[in-house]
Amino acid sequence: MIIEDEELRTIFKAESDEHLQKLEEGLLRLEQNPADVSTLGTLFREAHSLKGAARMLGVEDVERIAHHFEDALGAAKRSERTLTAGRSGSDVRCTRCHTKTGGASGDR
Repeated sequence: MIIEDEELRTIFKAESDEHLQKLEEGLLRLEQNPADVSTLGTLFREAHSLKGAARMLGVEDVERIAHHFEDALGAAKRSERTLTAGRSGSDVRCTRCHTKTGGASGDR
């Protein structure tokens, strides 16, 4: 879905860019220390916030990807899953791509 309201689109882009930047930084920290529960918790909250913002504005692709990422982070936090650098990084890149192509970036 494309966010029609230009002001909301601009706010969503800025907010999602901030969440994605923090996700990327956290993933880089996890590459050095994959068992860092504090970083996993921070990443989980960032994914959750991105998912909520996308849901509120009806950006379903971003919501779906952020939800998937949130699930993976939660499972890693509970030691039910091990995150790998390739998969986690591609999720963030995919989400960043969707925020731009989904109309959230202001590019029409």
